[in-house]
Amino acid sequence: MQVTLTIDYAMWILTLLGKTTERINAATMSERLHIPRRYTIKILNRLKESGLVEVRAGVKGGYHLARGLDEISFGDVAKAMGQSIKISKCLEDGGGCTFGKKEECNARCFYQALQEKLEEGLFNVTLQEIQRP
Repeated sequence: MQVTLTIDYAMWILTLLGKTTERINAATMSERLHIPRRYTIKILNRLKESGLVEVRAGVKGGYHLARGLDEISFGDVAKAMGQSIKISKCLEDGGGCTFGKKEECNARCFYQALQEKLEEGLFNVTLQEIQRP
């Protein structure tokens, strides 16, 4: 798994929303974060679909967090952006095993153990935990 530009931008957007109680529109976010407007809207739509942000239409409308930064993990953001958080293709659903012996594969056993550790730790780190003081 690699942190893509899309995940990076999503983290910026969520962090910006987490620093205010006001709703912010896509154009303002795009300007403040220097992200192309179309890309900002695309990311916001994914964040909305995943339940991480909410939107209100109208003059006083805009986006805001659906829950606090302390309740949004890095894994949530990666999943919302359509990124797998599996460290090896063989761990993906339907990813298959090159050797056809999933249960006997030492490499797969190693990746599975490592994946479990990552899910316990890194993927559960919340956005609140990574904020600067």
